[in-house]
Amino acid sequence: MKTKYKLLIRSIPKTILVLAILFFFCSSSIYTQNKPVKFEKLSTRDGLSQNKVFSIVQDKLGFIWIATEDGLNRYDGYKFKVYKNIPGDSTSLRLNMVETLHITESGDLWLGGRLNGLSKFNYETESFTNYINDHADQNSLIGNWVIDISEDVKGNLWIATRNRGFDYLDVSTNKFYHMSNILPPGYEMNIDFLSFIHQDNEEYLWIGGVGKLHIFSITYSNNGIPRLKPVKVKNQKFNYIASSIEEDNEGNVWIGTNKEGLFLFDRSNNVLNSYNIKGADQYFRNLIMMTMESDKEGNLWIGGLYSETGNDVIFFKANGVMKIDLKDRSVQNFEHDPKIESSVGSGDIIALHIDRTGVLWIGTFLAGISKYDKSVIKFKIFESDPDNPNGLQAEAMRGFYEDENEKLWIASTNNGLISYDRVKDKYHYFQYDPNSEKTISSNITSSIYDDGKYLWVGTLGGLNRFDKRSNRFKRFYVDSVNVFSIANSVNYNIVELEDQPGYLWYGSNGAGLVKFNKTDFSFKTFTYDPENENSLNNRDNFVRTVWYSESRPNELWTGTTHGINIFDLERETFRYYVHDPRDTNSLSHDNVMHFYEDEKGYIWISTYGGGLNRFDPETEMFLRFTEMNSSLPNNGVYGVLPDENGNLWMSTNNGISRFDPNT
Repeated sequence: MKTKYKLLIRSIPKTILVLAILFFFCSSSIYTQNKPVKFEKLSTRDGLSQNKVFSIVQDKLGFIWIATEDGLNRYDGYKFKVYKNIPGDSTSLRLNMVETLHITESGDLWLGGRLNGLSKFNYETESFTNYINDHADQNSLIGNWVIDISEDVKGNLWIATRNRGFDYLDVSTNKFYHMSNILPPGYEMNIDFLSFIHQDNEEYLWIGGVGKLHIFSITYSNNGIPRLKPVKVKNQKFNYIASSIEEDNEGNVWIGTNKEGLFLFDRSNNVLNSYNIKGADQYFRNLIMMTMESDKEGNLWIGGLYSETGNDVIFFKANGVMKIDLKDRSVQNFEHDPKIESSVGSGDIIALHIDRTGVLWIGTFLAGISKYDKSVIKFKIFESDPDNPNGLQAEAMRGFYEDENEKLWIASTNNGLISYDRVKDKYHYFQYDPNSEKTISSNITSSIYDDGKYLWVGTLGGLNRFDKRSNRFKRFYVDSVNVFSIANSVNYNIVELEDQPGYLWYGSNGAGLVKFNKTDFSFKTFTYDPENENSLNNRDNFVRTVWYSESRPNELWTGTTHGINIFDLERETFRYYVHDPRDTNSLSHDNVMHFYEDEKGYIWISTYGGGLNRFDPETEMFLRFTEMNSSLPNNGVYGVLPDENGNLWMSTNNGISRFDPNT
């Protein structure tokens, strides 16, 4: 049953009534959600300092900054660091109420709040430079309740206060120019309640306030002081307030209002047009739009508070977050549902931010943060289901191969080799049987290679040749005397070289680099020799992965736990690249997982513990990308694959990451 919350109000003027609504929030459910999505939640239980979230931004280092009623929070994807007022320390926050955040083009973080004034965060010292109103200084901040910050083309700041008007800050001189010195003589502006300030890409300044939306063109005097000229725009007056503004990727300016709908600015005609969506008109007429955010896919996200008013009663109902597809004007609404853990944390939304990876961050009134990663819904999960005889019966998978019949072959770590027929949605298991040598030699499988006639399957207990027509295996062991020897293991991959057909190469856990003759079924191993400086350098004879590139026709590159071992195919000798703690241009870590060569000839090396490395064969230098110097979420990188746009996708201990090598 839906709940309505009542607030009895009598004999209050409408304008003041709307201002009061802005500060009253509650929780319920009002609008049907078209498509279920999953939201991740972060709150005080996770380290957030307070659950009322006013503003969210991402800086150039990738940190997410969150303004709350009790401190500034920095989130690195794992934990929160909280900045608060320290009594007696003038370089700490002046007060803990933080309501607005802004990242400048140069990367500086500025913030403001109720009675908090304006502050700049100093990254090197993790301290604050605070600016407050000083009655004795005419060049100081006009008021201490800072509600919004914007930036002009010079890198200077526009500062809007709640009820004292706005300032222009010259960041080079720390001098504030008040609106009375910037506006044309005689221009009237109601400063009882300002809601936003924004300079757009066309250098128009937009200021939201009670009753009227103010739009100005900007010129600068010889000494750099801005001069504002009002721009006449049709439909710029409202009964209540223009409460929020958003400039999308196409340069369109959107205005959100209090219960008067959504508006789109027509630049060619200087008209603010009501943006109507069939079926949502009544909804818009009852929505206080507190925040808006646009994404790269052409959607506009809106958060706020939904209310219904009668003669003397206001009904509050929670809205959730709304997504408008601007291409077809369709609407989705994502509500808070206390019965669904994955729903948005609250219906009262006061902050929205989309970060560089496309994740939507939602600040709520009293329920902390909700995160929506749209990439999550692209994944269909195939989970192990022991109760379903036709379902997947494997907990962990090491490798995949799709054959010409679109059958997926899966190397599992507990159930042998698995085939999956996508059309029939049916699994078939090929498992070890100690009573039959025609079965796979171990249920712990690690790699699959198709030579066009057979599937070759690597396991912890030997190399296997699988005939798909007869469903029979043939087993091969480096150590045939002791078939349970670790030397019989086959690690991550199996390769066959065009110049050496009939031979398979793979890494083992005990037999080093292995060469297998498919004709006479003989093995040749290349292992560590303490008396040969050109042998494998790994005493454990552990070779994880093998890689071949046509640009290096005489070499096989191997990844080991002792760096990169490069095998000369003609001389049958090794050379090495290893980690040197004294050389920042060396390999970042000796535990090497994977190789990939891009079109420019760079080799990208995945390491377990040292992140990602880019190797330049010409200079023989490694460039490192780690948790410390990049936005890589984890230093355990398993492998890299490219996409058609030149991005690199990598698997890590903290999910999948996409990396743009150009930026």
